[in-house]
Amino acid sequence: TVYKLLRDNGKYHVMSAGKDDLYSNDKKFPKYRHDKKSIKFQPIDLGFSDMIRTNGKIMTAYRAPKAMPTWFDEPYRKFLRWHEVATEDGRTIHAKTAYKACLEGLGPEGGCDSTSFTEEIYPDDFVRDRAIDIFDRRPKGKPWLLQVNFPGPHPPIVSTSAMARSVMGRKWPPPLNRPDFENYPCPQTAGLTRFEQEVILASGEQTPVQPQTGGRCNYAAEIEHLDALMRSIVDHVRMSGELDRTIVVVSGDHGENLGDNGFEGKGLPWQASVSVPLLIAGPGVARGHIHGGPVATLDLGGTFLDLAGVSRLAKGMTTMSLRRYFGWAFDDDTPNPRQHVSSGWDNWRLVVKWLPTPTPGEDGGADDMTSFKLICCRGRECPGSPPTALPYKPGGRHQLMLYDTLRDPYDQVPLEHERPDVVRQLVPLLPKGWCR
Repeated sequence: TVYKLLRDNGKYHVMSAGKDDLYSNDKKFPKYRHDKKSIKFQPIDLGFSDMIRTNGKIMTAYRAPKAMPTWFDEPYRKFLRWHEVATEDGRTIHAKTAYKACLEGLGPEGGCDSTSFTEEIYPDDFVRDRAIDIFDRRPKGKPWLLQVNFPGPHPPIVSTSAMARSVMGRKWPPPLNRPDFENYPCPQTAGLTRFEQEVILASGEQTPVQPQTGGRCNYAAEIEHLDALMRSIVDHVRMSGELDRTIVVVSGDHGENLGDNGFEGKGLPWQASVSVPLLIAGPGVARGHIHGGPVATLDLGGTFLDLAGVSRLAKGMTTMSLRRYFGWAFDDDTPNPRQHVSSGWDNWRLVVKWLPTPTPGEDGGADDMTSFKLICCRGRECPGSPPTALPYKPGGRHQLMLYDTLRDPYDQVPLEHERPDVVRQLVPLLPKGWCR
């Protein structure tokens, strides 16, 4: 693994905190110690020096099957079970009861209110605190990697009272092509005028805003809260005196459709779901430098190895370094970036490639560069297709669509008929059996 190469060849202290979704039965850090689901797999060494592994939002809330009672040993679940919180009406309940009630949208009657569900027991805050714990106990004077895996933003979308209040008074756009989702953008402001929202905001704690689930504004509240948590980790590294020699990377493993075309969630080929942020900062990284072409988060592993001076990859590894995109001066032997990026899930596969395209409104002028995305859906219609997409023919084998992701970030203008030349270039890059 990349982690093992960093630890053993690069001599790094490799740490991770949070919901990692990696192989469960690590030799030193099994996800659920003695859990039958984990131990049926051969134990392996993932390569971590220190690790605190947590579960996802939903798995933490519900009682484990009898076959796996040791799920109670999961750190966040144990934290919730051993903490008590007070409700607005003076009751004392387990933090796990409040957490579960908020995930299910049960409101104050179920134990989810402005005093029982606060940042003190919020899952992302728990992960931030554990990340700082393992950072503080690292061996001093040794290079390190800290991977922090926040469970949010991820369904079920849930915000504390303070988070829900922070996004009131703003205008949130409805999902694309779904005008019937009238209250979806922000449930805590449904039925309230802008003046009434301002009155609530001005009243402070006198008018509590209850924790909320769902809605675009609460997804934004989760993201803004994560921004603050990530900032606090960076500030902690700064206080340690090591920030000036630390590269900071922020990314995600998937997006969120947020109701566009009537679909929510991940696992879709549309930009809202398949595209993720990638921000890199630190010593030597050019401030404000932007690369507009496609890159793969798979290549973060190769980038970390490159920065650590580990040049020999394990057999079968294809990860590459993104160092060429940092805006640094580089040597002639710096590896070229990959020529295209691929992704896929369920019945779809896609390929994205950086290609020249004529400048709009100009004849015979110099070409611009843009990212073309070719989607192939097999066996049935692409899930969540926009109304402008080429319809899937009953009895057909494939559905093929082409989009310019820079000029059309919401996948509203299909180009497969307008740019057959691009389709011909990209189809051979799809896996065998997918539209070829």
